[in-house]
Amino acid sequence: MANPVDPRVDYAFKRVFSNLMVLEQFLNDVFAREPFTIDHVTLLNPINERDFEEAKLSVVDIKAMDSDGRTFQVEIQLSVDAWLPVRMLFTLASVLVKTLEKGDKYQKLKPVYGIWVLGQNLIKDKKDKDKDEEVHKHHHFELYDVERKVHLTQALGIHTLELQKCMEEPTILEGVDKWIYLLRHGKDIDPSNPPEELKGPGFDEAWDMLEQISETGSEWAIYLSREDAMRQQLSVESHVKELGEKVAEQSDQLASQSDQLAGKDETIAEQSDQLASQSDQLAGKDETIAEQAELLAALQKYAQDPSAFSQEERQRLFGESFDGS
Repeated sequence: MANPVDPRVDYAFKRVFSNLMVLEQFLNDVFAREPFTIDHVTLLNPINERDFEEAKLSVVDIKAMDSDGRTFQVEIQLSVDAWLPVRMLFTLASVLVKTLEKGDKYQKLKPVYGIWVLGQNLIKDKKDKDKDEEVHKHHHFELYDVERKVHLTQALGIHTLELQKCMEEPTILEGVDKWIYLLRHGKDIDPSNPPEELKGPGFDEAWDMLEQISETGSEWAIYLSREDAMRQQLSVESHVKELGEKVAEQSDQLASQSDQLAGKDETIAEQSDQLASQSDQLAGKDETIAEQAELLAALQKYAQDPSAFSQEERQRLFGESFDGS
């Protein structure tokens, strides 16, 4: 058995899909529902093994053009983040812009398509609880009015293939699903002896390429180096994601505690207002008691010696109507 090769590793992926027979069959399977056939594919960015050998690789996508001038960009992305859809759109728009030369008319614009092979799920399938619906591994996005069911233009489109959703056996797969299976489980299959269901045009060449990588010393060394780099990158991204989730969780906890403290502050403020009100009421009662005590003392003094009080003092003590009798 040949050494197992994971076709998701960037070097293996580009080596396999840079083979024109593989790429042409793959594209026709992806676009099987379209009213056109893809043939005579030409690579626009052929693989450069020196970039891999010198670890200078920065672009691992595959750009190709067919005989009708359609441009295809195939890229593999093992980790998925919230910004990936925007990146997909930006990348495709950049490719579209480059299809026109300065001074060209818009009539010369040819369709551009992006095919993204994803190692993690991007789209959450909405399922009807009453129906046993299939998980959609292949999504196709266009500029389309969903209400009126009319295209604005078919000059560009994005296809996503989500490998994580592939759980079936190859015996029940057809078309593009077979490619998804090959990419997801290829590392567990002997390229010199693949299952019958994964043989045929394009597939045979793909297995040959994987076997070549496995058995050629220089290519195997490059592959192992890139596989290690991929693992390190995924480990770092996973660690960063975990840290982000912990920070978000702690932020939520702090926000909750802040809300609780704010609630307690409001309760304390209300209790403080109540205490202040009660204090004012007690202060008023203290003044009343003091006045009453003063009046009682004056009355006791008057009872002992009325002559000590002037007419004016008696009127203040007993009221203006007091006549002194």
